[in-house]
Amino acid sequence: MGTGTSLSAYRSFGTVFLITVLLGISIAYIFYDSIWGILSIIPVYFVTKREYRKYRKNQMEERFQKEFKEFLMCINNGLQVGHSVENAFVDAEQELWIVFGEQGVMYRELREINHQVQMSVPIEKAFQMICKRHPYEEVLAFAEIFEFGKRLGGDYGKNLRRTAEKINEKMALKQEIQALTAEKRLELLVMSVMPIGILLYMKIGTGEFMAPLYGNMFGVILMSAMLLLYFGMLKLGVFIIQVKM
Repeated sequence: MGTGTSLSAYRSFGTVFLITVLLGISIAYIFYDSIWGILSIIPVYFVTKREYRKYRKNQMEERFQKEFKEFLMCINNGLQVGHSVENAFVDAEQELWIVFGEQGVMYRELREINHQVQMSVPIEKAFQMICKRHPYEEVLAFAEIFEFGKRLGGDYGKNLRRTAEKINEKMALKQEIQALTAEKRLELLVMSVMPIGILLYMKIGTGEFMAPLYGNMFGVILMSAMLLLYFGMLKLGVFIIQVKM
C-alpha cells in the first residue's frame, strides 16, 4: 500500500515538474525572449501543482462515481429479486470484480465490508467506512438512509431500493450533463491554445514586429500584463463551463 502511494506521488511530482518546465521555457521564450523569464517557473510550479491536484481529485471522483453508480444498480437488482441486503452486497462485489477488476475502488470497499459482515459487524456500520474515505454527497445520502432505515424497520429492502434508484437517477443526470459540456471543454482547450500559437507565429515569422516588446521595461510590464490576463481569462473559462449539481 505504501509503495503504491509513493509511486503515485512520484509520478504526480514528475508530471507537475515536466509541465512546469515546459511552461516556464515557453513563457521565457514567447513573452520575454530572455533567460530571466525562466524565473516564472517558481509561481508556475505552485499554480501547476494546485491545478494538477484539482484535476487528479476530479478524476478520482469521476472514477468513484462511475463505480458507485454500478454498485447501486447491483444492489437494486439484488433486492428486486428478493435477496437480503447482505447477499445483495456479496453479489455486488462479484459483479464489480467482473466489470472493474481487482483495482476497482468500490470492489475493494465491498470486499472489506463483506469481510466485516462475516466478522459479525452490522452491515450498515461496515458501510460507514466508505463515507469516511469517500465523503461524497451520494455516498452520505445512501449511508444515512441505510442506517436509519434499519432502525425504523418497515419494508427496509423496499426503502433502500427506492433510495438507490433515486441516487442512481441523479448520478446518471450528472453524467449526462458532463457529456453535454464536453464540447464546450474542447472549445475552451482550442481557444486557450490559439493566443499562444498566434504569439509564437508572430515571433518566429515577424520577429522585427515583436522586437520592441523585448529587452525593455515597458515590454516586460506589457507582456506580464498580457500573461496575467491570459491566465485570468483561462480560469474564468474553466469556471463558466463547470456545472455544479
